[in-house]
Amino acid sequence: MTMTKRPTKIDRLRELGMLNPQPERVRAPWFEASGFFDANDGL
Repeated sequence: MTMTKRPTKIDRLRELGMLNPQPERVRAPWFEASGFFDANDGL
């Protein structure tokens, strides 16, 4: 049986062209305090 690696959220964002190329530049406080907002998400 072959086990395939499940893609990570970053893998999926990259595949869809939605990966933020500079997530470290996001300064909004809700990106740091919340598990909902993700600086890697380019949308």
